Amino acid sequence: GTLYLVCFSLFSMIGCLSVVLIFGQANDVTCQLRIWVLAISSAITIGTMSAKQYRVLRIFSNKSMRPVIVTNKQLIPIIAGVCLPDLVVLTIWTAAFTYKAEVSGDHYNCHSTFDKGFLLIMFAYKGVLLALLSIMAFYTRHYPSKFSESTQLAIAI
Repeated sequence: GTLYLVCFSLFSMIGCLSVVLIFGQANDVTCQLRIWVLAISSAITIGTMSAKQYRVLRIFSNKSMRPVIVTNKQLIPIIAGVCLPDLVVLTIWTAAFTYKAEVSGDHYNCHSTFDKGFLLIMFAYKGVLLALLSIMAFYTRHYPSKFSESTQLAIAI
């Protein structure tokens, strides 16, 4: 539906625009914003893809032949659920180990204590989400092409 399209497009663009935060002189705020913008925009993008696949899977795997209605209100908790672990990790990371801009030679680097550990947690979580999304795309590959977007989803993953 339109919620999927709007969320996917908007947060994909925000994720792409996060590159702008990389350029210019880094300070403590832009160092922190880089991680937050990229993590949340990617989580919402993955969440919208998951919600879309869930809707298709739920409708077409209905064996009882009773009408199945999946509303946007039912999909929002899926998107929020995908974002929640990122929000928890980012909040802990920001509160306990804030990113700081440090001078390294002729340029600034963003650094935080345990940043590699937090990044590993976030990348592992995103990897699990993408693996689950790939499985959902695999199961929906034979559904009518008008509804199933498994090929496009595989390309996006």
